[in-house]
Amino acid sequence: MDLGRFRSDGLVLANLTWPEVNEIRDLVDLVLIPVGSNEQHGPHLAIQMDTRGAFEFARRASARMAPRLLVAPSVPIGVAHHHMNFPGTVTLTAETFVQVIVEIIESLQHHGFERFLIVNGHGGNIAAMETAAL
Repeated sequence: MDLGRFRSDGLVLANLTWPEVNEIRDLVDLVLIPVGSNEQHGPHLAIQMDTRGAFEFARRASARMAPRLLVAPSVPIGVAHHHMNFPGTVTLTAETFVQVIVEIIESLQHHGFERFLIVNGHGGNIAAMETAAL
């Protein structure tokens, strides 16, 4: 496999085929899991801002370190109860958010990945992420 393409786009799991994942698995040192939220950022920014920012940070880090960093699919919904007064907000309970993170990691561990870093783009996720890390 030509790894050169990952030096510009990053090594993004969702863009790979399963044979490519199998081929790069032993080259990956760390899986980045971008998490964000679907909530307001004032009247001028998109609702996806937190998720998009976390993903882009992870993707750029991966591009600089390819193929050592793999970017997992983003978790686009976070803990955002405090934003429910704003139309378009979608939130999870802390328990559901933790379970999603745990199951993503378990899935990737099943495929041989061992080290994970959550790249958080939303302050409301911090307490739940601390619970998930235990």
